[in-house]
Amino acid sequence: MVDRMLIKNYFTRKFPIAALVIALIGLLVISGSPVFGLIILAIGSAWMAFAFFLKKTATDHQVDEALSQDLSKLVKKGLDKFGLLEEEVNLIKPIIVNGPSYVYVNKDTILHFKRGKDDEIRYSLVKGVIFFFNENQVYSYTCVFDLLTGNHFTETTDEYFYKDIVSVATKSERIKYESSSFNVKEGVAHDVESFTLTTSGGTSISAYIRDNTIMEEQKGNMDVTDIEEKIKAMRNLLREKKAV
Repeated sequence: MVDRMLIKNYFTRKFPIAALVIALIGLLVISGSPVFGLIILAIGSAWMAFAFFLKKTATDHQVDEALSQDLSKLVKKGLDKFGLLEEEVNLIKPIIVNGPSYVYVNKDTILHFKRGKDDEIRYSLVKGVIFFFNENQVYSYTCVFDLLTGNHFTETTDEYFYKDIVSVATKSERIKYESSSFNVKEGVAHDVESFTLTTSGGTSISAYIRDNTIMEEQKGNMDVTDIEEKIKAMRNLLREKKAV
């Protein structure tokens, strides 16, 4: 299990520019006042060391492992919410669709984006949608969770008969984030890609899977190939069920 503090440092560690400025001022002052200049330089250097260079963080792989573990926990939690056993919904393996959550939770729960060394952009506030399938129905469990703390928010459950599902689609849309965060400004439009399952009754289950605005800003990628394959598998199953 990855240390949550290391994950928090991964997303929040930033080089302290102010500390660098202080250290440079110390270097400039040394020639005229060596003692005072050295003190200022030491303060700036210590600040940079403790705020950045000595702050241990999780690796890209460890963050991915933490996300995978947290999503796996949602599978069990979803089964418990419905009171189902695995063998009751084993038509195919549960399908997990996940992406960044832009819904405001509280002032202490913030959506962070971070480009890793592999250029893949990771996010800290996650919306996971778990789909379970049996011969007649689809069950879905949705949960927003914070990768930094492991805390869960906004849980919902839904269940539908196959005949009531009219579409499983992805689309591009523009949204506005509801609250300022570490690197997402309040009210700024984001071009995102989303997944939506819609029923004949007009209800829907959706999740954002990629943020094109963040990708452009951070010069990185948000690979959704695996999610697209899962959505394709879901479409194929629904097509088979509706053809019966």
